[in-house]
Amino acid sequence: MKALADVARLSDELQRSQLAHEQSDKQRKLLETQLKDAEAKLDAVQTESAYSSKMIVDKLEQRVRVSLSSVTRSLILILCV
Repeated sequence: MKALADVARLSDELQRSQLAHEQSDKQRKLLETQLKDAEAKLDAVQTESAYSSKMIVDKLEQRVRVSLSSVTRSLILILCV
C-alpha cells in the first residue's frame, strides 16, 4: 500500500514538474520573441536617428557656408571702400 501511495505521489509530483517546465518554456519563448522585437525596434530607431542627425548636420553646414559667404562679401565690400 505504501509503495502505491509513493508511486501516486511521485506521479503527481512529476506531472506538476512537467507542467511547470512547459509553462516556463512558453514564458521563455515569449520573452525571446519580445526581446527580438525590441532589438528590431532599437535598430530601426538607431538608423532613423543616424539619418536625422546627418540631415541636421548637413543643414547646419549649409548655414555655415551661407554665413561665411555673406561675411566674405561684407569684408570685400569693406576693403574696397
